[in-house]
This record gives sequence, structure tokens and C-alpha cells, in this order.
Amino acid sequence: MRIRTNSSNKPPSPVVDKVNPIPTIAFVSKSKNKFRAMLEEQIEKDRSLTVKERFDIFISETSFTALTKICKAGNIFKQIVWLILVLAMLSWLCIQCFWLFEKYLSYPYEVKIELKSSQKMEFPSVTVCNRNPIRRSRFENSPFNAPEFKGLFEVWQNSQLYDKAVKSMKNQTKERYDGDGGSSEEDTYVMSQMKNNSINVWSALSDPVTAAAFYKTEDQEMVATFGYATIAANMDQSELKSYGHQIEDFLVSCRFRGMPCSPQNFTFVPNVKYGNCFTFNAFNNSQDPLYSTYSGPLMGLSLELNVQQYEYMPALAQDAAVRVLVHTRGTFPALEDDGFSIPVGFMTSVGLKVTEITRLTPPHASCATEGTIENLYQTRYGVIYEKSTCTKTCQQNIWKEKCGCVVPLYEKPENSSVCDCMNHEEQACLWEKMDQMQECELMCPNPCIEKKFEPLISMGTWPSKHYEDYLDYKIQHSSLDFMGDDKIDSDDNLAKVEVYFREMMYETIEQQKAYESQNLISDVGGQLGLWLGLSAVTIGEMFEFIMAIFKAVTAKAVRRRNRETAVESLEDCHRRLSLQEFK
Repeated sequence: MRIRTNSSNKPPSPVVDKVNPIPTIAFVSKSKNKFRAMLEEQIEKDRSLTVKERFDIFISETSFTALTKICKAGNIFKQIVWLILVLAMLSWLCIQCFWLFEKYLSYPYEVKIELKSSQKMEFPSVTVCNRNPIRRSRFENSPFNAPEFKGLFEVWQNSQLYDKAVKSMKNQTKERYDGDGGSSEEDTYVMSQMKNNSINVWSALSDPVTAAAFYKTEDQEMVATFGYATIAANMDQSELKSYGHQIEDFLVSCRFRGMPCSPQNFTFVPNVKYGNCFTFNAFNNSQDPLYSTYSGPLMGLSLELNVQQYEYMPALAQDAAVRVLVHTRGTFPALEDDGFSIPVGFMTSVGLKVTEITRLTPPHASCATEGTIENLYQTRYGVIYEKSTCTKTCQQNIWKEKCGCVVPLYEKPENSSVCDCMNHEEQACLWEKMDQMQECELMCPNPCIEKKFEPLISMGTWPSKHYEDYLDYKIQHSSLDFMGDDKIDSDDNLAKVEVYFREMMYETIEQQKAYESQNLISDVGGQLGLWLGLSAVTIGEMFEFIMAIFKAVTAKAVRRRNRETAVESLEDCHRRLSLQEFK
């Protein structure tokens, strides 16, 4: 057989694949010059494509189905129908995307509530105060008994309604009463007539003058409390402490997790209403925080307290009790706002449920670790940030600016005077400016992390009859008030409280972002794919097509400019030759 050979040394022409425009032989050829020549040839061919040719290639290869349907429709009617459908779907897509972006920019959040268990839980701070702020034995030589405050802490009898009702009934029965037994007999007759006619003291309010005077009468306890707070606000804390009940007299017995504790485990905290208060497990007592590993009263705090009722001021303390507040360690105990009272003669059991709250920062929510103003409670007591203390500071600043004085129930700012509770003009100013306190809401956001203790309170008679003798023996050897012949009655002075965790579990309330950027991208991508059949690949194809069109237009402009430059060069050369021939 005769084999035909190619007389030429040239390699066979490469076969160009329409899918892959670069010949395969180019990758196996050993000649770099040939490979480069083929690449340049292919690049030049790609540059020579017109815009229409590039558009046709894009339509045949793109995954943009809606555009393909319009361009490849068989007739003009189908093209119009597909165009209308695509425009309708595009409009609805824009509406859907607008709603999605509106939802995203509203920064919604959801609240997740979960119940968690723990093997060890941090025990809260427990603040206790005697209901009576001033000891009677110290009142006589104190600033509270100054001449200008004479009668402020005394209880007076207000019987204006009773007197008016009796006077009215006497006038009604005067003509019918014909006895001569004197005023005593007449009073008895008047009382019987009032009972028979179901007339009580409230009947006196039918008289406008009596009603007007009655509704302007201030409560005695409120006046005495404001008076105490006003005087105390201008006193040194050490001096103020000396007039109140002392922890050594107040505390009879203390146990935590079955182990004894003492007055050294308590920290003094002044209070504008209750005087001397004392905090167990305080953050600033140079001691480590305390923990509980078991639930129930045996593993909590047990206190036996002596209220010293013989030292009570009746205008300031109308009930014999102990004020108690359970709060997060490091927070300021505002017992005038929160807390509960435990009566004497009872054992009060306080089971705690713990709730941890976690809030989001702006723009989803408005929590912060600090307020926008200086918090007086943080500055003076070193406590952590709380919305309530920040709000009180903000209100004091507004009152100081607008009224020239501040209320005595909140921490007093520097270089400020306390408003007179008996001055009606100053009181009117304070009430009027309460409408401007909305700005404090912006200055004092909620803390990002907060812990709450929800108490479940139950009571029982204490001590029991069989335990009473043992208690008497114990207190006779622990407190001077119960020693000697003049000892006080334990039933009227002792109160017991137990504070503990109900269970070793806590509830978490957490704000979480409900719609984040990844949710927006996913939803927008789903809408694009649902209504127009678009995807991320389609976006890449369109970008590639736009770049190709830009290159084609740019190359065409460059070629036109090159031709114009060449023509100008030829014309210039022709003129020069003509000049030389002429010479």
C-alpha cells in the first residue's frame, strides 16, 4: 500500500469548536509562536464581532429566561404578550423587593423565652430597713426637732367631717329633741338619729365648703415623710446614720446556707424614707459574691430582726414592720419605690424566681450600658447603670433648671436646694414640669443586660408556742432589749424572713434580630428567581455582556479614530509632495 504523505511541513489547520473557540491543538502544540498566533487570531475575531452579533450570542447562551422568551418568540404577537407578562412580573417584583427592604430597614426583632437550669446561681443582694427612720430616744436633740419643724412629726386628729356631720344632724334634730339631760344626753340622741338615718361622716361632703377644705387636706404621713427627706437631704450621712436604728440592735440572728453571719456582712445604705438600711451580699463590702447550689429555705438567707417598736415615731411609721428588697448585686436599693414589708410576729418566706433579660442595641432596640447624662447614683455609690436611677437624675436636673429646687426623695445634685413641701408654688412647679419628663426616656435607655427577682411571699405565725421559750432564751443572750426586768415583748418586736431560690432554674428573655442581611439577600434572590428566573449566574452573564458591549463600542470608536488619523496623515504627506514638485 502506498502511503500518501503531505509534502508540506505545515501542520493541519486547527478545527475550531463553536463552544470552545480556542483550538485544542493550541494546547498540545510545542510551538509558542503558533499558539500565540492562534490566540491573536481568535482575539481579533472576537473584536470584530458587532453589537448585534454579541447580543445574539448572549440571547442564545443566557439563563435569563424571560428575556429569551421575548427575543425568540415566533411572531410579533407572541413577543408583545411575553413583553407584557415580563413587565407585569417586573412590576410585582419591584413591589415585593420594596416590601422586603422596608421590612429590613424597620429592624424588627423577636423575643426568645427559654428556661435554663444551673448547678450554681449567684445569690442576690438583700436590703432590709426598719420601717421607722428616726429613733424616738434620739429625736429630742436632733435637727428634726428644730423650732422651724415644730409639729411636723406629730400626729394630729383631723375630725372635720365628723364634726360637720354631727353639727348637721344636731341642727336637724334640734326641734325634735325635748330632753333636758344636758349635752351628754343630747349627743346620745344625735348618734342614735344618725344610725337610724344611715348618716356617716361622708355625708358631710354634701356641703361644698366642707368638701373643698377636705380635699385640700394633706396626708400626715406624707407630710412627715417629705419633712424627714428634706432635712435628711442636707445632712451628712454619718450624722444621719446616728439618728436611725443601728444594725447591731436591728439584727438578732443571721444565717446563710446554714452558717452564721453577722453585722460585718451588712453594708450601710441611706434611704430618704426609711433612714438606715443595710444590704447583705453588697458589692462594695470587700467580700466575694455568694452563691447557692441548692434551692429551698435551708440553703438561703435567714434573718431574725428586732424593730424596736418602743423607738417608733407615729407620724413616720404607722405600721410595725421591716422593709425588704431583693435586688441584683451592684444595683442601688430603692426601697421607697420597690420591695415589700414583713410584719412582726410572723415568719415571712420569700421564694425567688430569677429572670435574665438581654436587649439589643440600636438600631433594632434602644438599650445601652450608660445613659447620656451623669448618673448621680453611679457617681456617689459606685453602682451599675439602671434606667430608674438615671431617670431620677434626669428629673432632678429638669426640676433644678425649671423650678430652682429639687425633690427630697431623689439624690440631690450639687449646688441645689430642696423644694419646700409646704410651699404650694413650688409644688405646682414640680407637678407642671412632670409633663416635660419625656426627654428623660431618650437620655436613659434600658440596660442591655438586666436581672430581675420575682418574689413569691408566704407567711406563718412565728414563733410557735413550743418554740417561744427557746427563742426567748436565745434573744435574752443576744440583745440588750430582751434582758432585765424592763425587757420588751418579743411578739411585738421580732420578725423573721427567709430568702431563697425556689428552684435552680432561671428564665431568659432575649431580644434577637428577626430579619438580618442574609434573610434579605435570600428573599430578594427568591423573588428574582420566582418572577423573572434570575440567579446570581444571570447577573454575572449580564455583567459580562455589558462589558463586551462596552469593549465593542470602544474598539469601534478607536478604529474610527485610527482611520481618521491615517487619512489625515496621507493628506498631509500628499501636500508635502505637491510642494516639493512645485519647487
